[in-house]
Amino acid sequence: MTESKDERDSREASEFLQLAGGTAAKVSLEYIGGHLAIPQLRLTPEAIGAAQINLLMLDGVIFSAGQGTRYELDPWPEARDDLRWLVAAVVQGHLVERVRRKTCKWRLTDADGKVHKGGQWGLGGAGWGRTWTTIRYTPY
Repeated sequence: MTESKDERDSREASEFLQLAGGTAAKVSLEYIGGHLAIPQLRLTPEAIGAAQINLLMLDGVIFSAGQGTRYELDPWPEARDDLRWLVAAVVQGHLVERVRRKTCKWRLTDADGKVHKGGQWGLGGAGWGRTWTTIRYTPY
């Protein structure tokens, strides 16, 4: 029997919640992109100062957190291992971002202590001004 789109999306949301390790956060599933109906899973922390996590389920999984941290991953379920360490690092408060104007540079430390760095330029939104602002996210 073939799984319906709603059943698949619901199952993926449940698996995402398991990846998050039962944290103090709200998990929601919504569809964006109008008629394209792209599923987006959102993990919204209850702790003040913690980073929100979003997953877009396209041909691959797009992981984003905070103001501009972003990783383009393999399709689900191949992306599960990468998502496990990414979600764990953000949930544990190991994400630091430096933002200015429409630029974000990030540093994410995994469980083994390895530091992953990246950046994103040309972000939408109002921006942060001319000087760099450092955001150290708190654990969930």
